Amino acid sequence: MADVKLSGAYASIRNGILPRTAGLRQVSTNIREEGPGIRTVFRMALIVLTAVAFFAIMGVNFMQLSDVELARAQEIMKAEANYLCLQLDALSKRDEVTSGTAQTGEITDAVGNGLPADVVDDLLDGIVLEDGGTLLIARGDEIVASNDGRIAEGASLKDTIGGAAIESVDASVGDGKLHRLVLGDAFTGAEGQGAYLMAVKQDGYAVVVIRPESMIFANRSPLMVGGTGTVVVVLAVAFFVVDRLLVSVVSSRINRTNEALQRIVSGDLGARVEYKGTREFRSLSKGINMTVDALNGWIGEAERRMEADLATARKIQLGSLPNRFPAFPDIDRIDLYAAMDPAREVGGDFYDFFELDDHTIAFLIADVSGKGIPGALFMMTAKTEIENRLRDRLSLVEAVTAANAYLCANNEAGMFVTAWIATLDWKTGQVRYVNAGHNYPLLRHDGHWDWVNVTSGLFLGAYETVKYREQSFVLEAGDALLLYTDGVNEAFNVAEEKYGDDRLEAFAASHADLAPKELVLALRSDVAAWAEGAEQSDDVTILAMEIH
Repeated sequence: MADVKLSGAYASIRNGILPRTAGLRQVSTNIREEGPGIRTVFRMALIVLTAVAFFAIMGVNFMQLSDVELARAQEIMKAEANYLCLQLDALSKRDEVTSGTAQTGEITDAVGNGLPADVVDDLLDGIVLEDGGTLLIARGDEIVASNDGRIAEGASLKDTIGGAAIESVDASVGDGKLHRLVLGDAFTGAEGQGAYLMAVKQDGYAVVVIRPESMIFANRSPLMVGGTGTVVVVLAVAFFVVDRLLVSVVSSRINRTNEALQRIVSGDLGARVEYKGTREFRSLSKGINMTVDALNGWIGEAERRMEADLATARKIQLGSLPNRFPAFPDIDRIDLYAAMDPAREVGGDFYDFFELDDHTIAFLIADVSGKGIPGALFMMTAKTEIENRLRDRLSLVEAVTAANAYLCANNEAGMFVTAWIATLDWKTGQVRYVNAGHNYPLLRHDGHWDWVNVTSGLFLGAYETVKYREQSFVLEAGDALLLYTDGVNEAFNVAEEKYGDDRLEAFAASHADLAPKELVLALRSDVAAWAEGAEQSDDVTILAMEIH
């Protein structure tokens, strides 16, 4: 039969591994496949944080540049307004001197009514609108001079810049700071645009400087572009450094730990996790290694107990087989010898022979579909049932049929057994047999071996409705039978070549003169030599009988 190895934990212990069940492998696979890895999650979080940092930095940079540009514009516009005030003050003093020393003796009222409009207007000569913004000099509500051609001289200041802007003029005069306003209709093409205003008063005049936001913040965009490039480079370098740090400190060590755990789950209990890195990883590695060491200790202890139990089970099993030879010391006509070599500590093959009456013996050989502990348990059940039915003095067919029915009714594991079961009337030499799916025996007659190639029924334990037929032949003096299980003809060598029926037949032909014991021992040796040290894959059981 094909080898069925020890099941459960013992099979794992004997191989020095953990149980390699499909469930464990599936769990391992699911762990790898479920969800993104820590590096991916961290990168996504890092990308979000980098984006937030970028926009935060750019927002702060925008506000700082805006404040800087406003402060710069305030200084420039205040300086321009103060300069014009100084000029107005100088002109006023000069006019006073001129009026007081007139040779004509006539005193003008220029001081009282203010400076001449053309004199004031001369102050704004050379000031370009695109460079300095809009400059207004007003006396009361009347605009007496301006560098902006859109504003007519003599126009109302309030109507030109708006009522709210007049409040901004008074506020700027009071605090000396810029104040924001929205340009009105007087500023053709720019109405509705935001602007800033600076105002200073001197000798009844109000000097008003107005610059649109586009002029004040003209340098902000180029500076933002340059700053953006710098921020992008810095954040990219920081992203790369943090990512590499994650890989070296966390991700790679987690991967190495998982690789070690995968080897452990796959059965390599000698695998170890390296003691490197941070305190947490050293603690994790130490915990895993201590767990594996403890597991090795438990498995070793369990293996020792299991080996002791199996050694006892082996003795019990072998002790249940007849092993005293000569098999029938009171019957001179029969020479019988048998041996069983289990592939594991206990096996599923068995043989048996016993007397039925004063001229009849029963003998058989069988092979259970499993090996190890399950095969041994089923073997003991099958052996006991077959023997009991034969001893009940039933016919051979009735005994085999009853045994098959019992094995089918109590076979939750779904195992079966092939068997060659026979009775021999040693006085007449008549052999009656039932072949329940077993290997064909070899029959030696007149020094030549031939196959007894008749199968009279299906194996036992599979179908309760199987019908069995009895076959028979006669053994004459000098004839012999060679029974065996498939551990003989299906033995493999290191080259995966099978021993085969032809090799078995050739062996029997070349050893036709051997007695049963010598024949059995020689065949065992020949099979072992053929294997060339390859692991025995199945139980090897042989029974030979000769009629004198």
